[in-house]
Amino acid sequence: MEEIKVKAYGLINFTKKQYVITQAIVLAIAIVIVIVTFAVELPQANMIIRNIHWLVLFTLVGEAIETILMLKKFGDRKEEILMHEKFSRSNQEIQNG
Repeated sequence: MEEIKVKAYGLINFTKKQYVITQAIVLAIAIVIVIVTFAVELPQANMIIRNIHWLVLFTLVGEAIETILMLKKFGDRKEEILMHEKFSRSNQEIQNG
C-alpha cells in the first residue's frame, strides 16, 4: 500500500509520520516558551510579552484540536484507499471469472 498523504492547510502534503514529528516539535517549542515565561518575570515588557504564556497555552488548545482533526483525516484517507483497493480486487475477480 502506498504512503498516505494528506494536505495540511491546503498547502503542504504530509505523511502521518511527518505530521506527527512536526506536531511534536511545535509542542516542544511551546512547552519551552511556557516554562520560560512562567519562570521569568518581565516587569518592563509590554502586555503581550508579559502574557505570552497564556497566548501559547491558547494556541496549544488550537493545535490539539487541529491534530485530532488531521489524524481523523489520515484515518479517513486510509479507509478510502482500502475500500478502493478492495473494490478493484473484486472487479478483477469478476472479470477473470
